[in-house]
Amino acid sequence: MNTCENLLELVNPDGQIEDEEFATGYVSNFVKTVKFISSLGATIDIAEEIAQAAWARGWQRRHQLLQKQFLGSWVNTIARNLFHEHFAKSRRFSELVEFGVHSNIESTMEAGSVLAGCTPSETAMLKMYYFEGYSSQEIAESQNINPITVRVRLMRIRQNVRNRRVESSSSMVAA
Repeated sequence: MNTCENLLELVNPDGQIEDEEFATGYVSNFVKTVKFISSLGATIDIAEEIAQAAWARGWQRRHQLLQKQFLGSWVNTIARNLFHEHFAKSRRFSELVEFGVHSNIESTMEAGSVLAGCTPSETAMLKMYYFEGYSSQEIAESQNINPITVRVRLMRIRQNVRNRRVESSSSMVAA
């Protein structure tokens, strides 16, 4: 046996978690995961959604679990990451509300009017960040620029959109 195989036996002596073991862990730990996410500040509905998504992701990646006895903790770590992603998206949505895009039926039209005044590169960056959920790091990598540059550009785009909205509101009032 080579060193890697020896190390694998030490870390995960029983091999991959069996389907039945995962199912048993799910049944005994799902409520704990919901409580854990609730303790971070999520409503019960959101906590249940995040917990379900975490257990589904855990199932898909169960081969990555190194020690079976840590199944619940491992899935809770996944859940915590999903919780942070959820609220990062919520923060982004609240930034969109500042643009004038709301969560009602007209939001698509409002988003279209916001994007209509932007250059193609600004539109692409806004779509990637706000609508597709890419991080500034991911956008930077895709465009071969620095993540700080992405954040500065997003800030300037938001300022320009706000200024255009204020100008259009003032011109409508003047008319």
